[in-house]
Amino acid sequence: MSFSGTRSHKVTTTGTAAKGSLTVTVASTTGLVNGLSVAGSAIPAGTKVASFNATSKVVTLTGPTSGAFTGASLTFSGAAPAVCSITRLGYYDDASSAVARASLVGTYHLRGITEWTIGGEDPAQWSRLRSYAGTIAPESTAVSLSAPAYGPYGVPVKVVVSARSDGLPVTATTVSLYWRRTGATAWTVLSTTTTSSTGHATFTPAITTSGSFRVVVAGTFDRLSGTALRAIGLQTAVAVTAPTTAVKPASRVAVTARFKPIKTGQLSTLQVSTSKGWVSIATRKADTWGRSFYAVRSPAKGVATHYRVVATGYSGVAGGYGYFTVRSA
Repeated sequence: MSFSGTRSHKVTTTGTAAKGSLTVTVASTTGLVNGLSVAGSAIPAGTKVASFNATSKVVTLTGPTSGAFTGASLTFSGAAPAVCSITRLGYYDDASSAVARASLVGTYHLRGITEWTIGGEDPAQWSRLRSYAGTIAPESTAVSLSAPAYGPYGVPVKVVVSARSDGLPVTATTVSLYWRRTGATAWTVLSTTTTSSTGHATFTPAITTSGSFRVVVAGTFDRLSGTALRAIGLQTAVAVTAPTTAVKPASRVAVTARFKPIKTGQLSTLQVSTSKGWVSIATRKADTWGRSFYAVRSPAKGVATHYRVVATGYSGVAGGYGYFTVRSA
């Protein structure tokens, strides 16, 4: 698009002329336009450019000079014709440009793209965008969680996590262990660590109620996060206090068993190991401090006898075992 008009114009150069001459020889005619006013030494006011020769650099004036000059400064000014051209460059999206913009997601690990349109998009872009999205879709993360079916009260249990993605171990990645007791709805973070070079992580939490473990393996731009669940029951922890050194043969040996969690009246049984297996020899009820007391006779000189105290489980808590050995000097 072009527009025509005039603009303020000014050219400065040097010139030489004789007195009373209608022509001036100038150093340059670049930018000169017929009709420009001429100002300079020995140039009468109101003098304008009548014509000029760009080859000979001779300018014809509308009036004679009032004196001679050589190499004098001359100024040509006034309105000159002007043409203004305006160019606009428009861009229209097609399928290729849509995919080119979407590729920034993969380049800069963006969360995604937003398409704004008034219905003028290239319909071919959708299939190409879906195809591209498939190339950067994150891999899944397979997580397994290994833990015992029961955990003794207050005793650390071993929880092992394994994480793999696309057939390879997920290494040096954050793993968080959560806990939720039975009957609760909220999860609590117990511990956080990172996976090893084999994609494994180990935790050793201690529980005081039944509940569930949950592990979460953090994801990345190229891989989804992964999780696994494992329920675990609470087991009675049995701690037995008995002599650890050899005692006299046939002497009376006192044994104390302590149970956690504490439950007054919890049943327990003392058993002895025989060639036919474990044989029960006494049963007791726990006192208000979770204790039961037993007494055994030490064996013959130089003999060791193996015993265990078996705590009977109750609602929400499984039974447990505590072992000890009595040796005679």
